[in-house]
Amino acid sequence: MSHDFPNDENGNVLHSLIKRGDLLTSPREINFHFVFPSRSLAVGFIEIVTDKLFRLELSWSDDHEQWQVTVVQYMVPDHSTITALESRLMDQAHPLEGTADGWGCFAVKP
Repeated sequence: MSHDFPNDENGNVLHSLIKRGDLLTSPREINFHFVFPSRSLAVGFIEIVTDKLFRLELSWSDDHEQWQVTVVQYMVPDHSTITALESRLMDQAHPLEGTADGWGCFAVKP
């Protein structure tokens, strides 16, 4: 199976998974991270992310010294789907002073 991803951050993460032996065909939890300057803004983001398929986790990020919301989606890692979902979530986070802090998942080997 050939994987031609755009030369961007999402493509780089997917290439990294392939290098670790992942075929990118199995669904798994993918964690999308967003940071906010206050707890109330992070909670506001949680309240507007209405997709019931997401699991949402609120925590303090020592690295950023800000509140972090992790949006967990069970899905097959696909560049266009990840990029579209990340963009939609960024559009919801931006009015609440939230910024995307990347996404990640574990490699799944056959």
